[in-house]
Amino acid sequence: MQTNGISAKKSLIYIRAILTLCIILLAAYNFDNILENQVYVFFYVVALLGTNLFSFFMPEERFQGVKFNYFVFLMDIIFVALGAYWLAHLDFQFMIVLFLTIFMSALSQSVKLSLVIAVIVNCVYFSMKAYTLQEGQSLMDDRLLLNIPFLFMVALHASYLSEKASDEEASVRRLQKSKKDLAEKVNCMDTEMSSHENFTNRVYESFSDGVIVLDSYGLVKVFTSKCEKIFGTKRGKVINLLYREAKQLGSMVDVITDLKARKIPSVDRQVLLQTENDARPVTVNTAFVMDESNVIIGMLCTIRAAGPAGEIKPA
Repeated sequence: MQTNGISAKKSLIYIRAILTLCIILLAAYNFDNILENQVYVFFYVVALLGTNLFSFFMPEERFQGVKFNYFVFLMDIIFVALGAYWLAHLDFQFMIVLFLTIFMSALSQSVKLSLVIAVIVNCVYFSMKAYTLQEGQSLMDDRLLLNIPFLFMVALHASYLSEKASDEEASVRRLQKSKKDLAEKVNCMDTEMSSHENFTNRVYESFSDGVIVLDSYGLVKVFTSKCEKIFGTKRGKVINLLYREAKQLGSMVDVITDLKARKIPSVDRQVLLQTENDARPVTVNTAFVMDESNVIIGMLCTIRAAGPAGEIKPA
């Protein structure tokens, strides 16, 4: 985006520099006339130079998109109209071909065609003038010929703006297509993840023991239906709770603490599981869940009920 802003800024500055040069040359050509009765043209030229200087120091980000370019284009149309009025020959026919130039340039959407469009419009303009010339007037009149550079500049400016707007529209369409493609990929990934999660849960449920899975922070992520029977509680009351805060786990909290804090796994450890409802002997196995780099990413606990009676071996 930054590169696009720099490119747009350079293009706009070049176009306005050519326009400014044309106006300065016209002002120099009419210098004697300006000194006599059009001193305000000097302020007009100064204002034009000032806008060029302001555009030169403006950040590139402002040139991204077409809004600022539309503003500059409208401002330059005003400069062209004033320049034709003070330095060339502004009449109703010139205004007609001026808007014709804008219209044709917008349809072309190509800076490369701007010169061809300017030539065509100039031919139309001189044809119109040829049919409306009054006695004593000539197509070779200096002030009439001075309109030519203005029409070329408007054609170039309008073609550039139209081409940029077309590029912006194409960019928006590409972004919308990319958004749609990404949305479809996300939906596919969600479906795959949901299917994978469902399969994993069915695997946990197929164990003959109750299974509890915790993440590396100690949050309960899996609590199977067999654990619901062993602990006498619903999984919704335990899932996503920190194991220390899950009172429903009873004395299993101590077993998990041994694994998490002391890094001591349990293998067929006999525990008297004391919960809020009762106490029963269970056999517990615990282990760490590792990733490919042997980093702990979770903890696994399996619990098997030993029945209401039986001797419990000390841990």
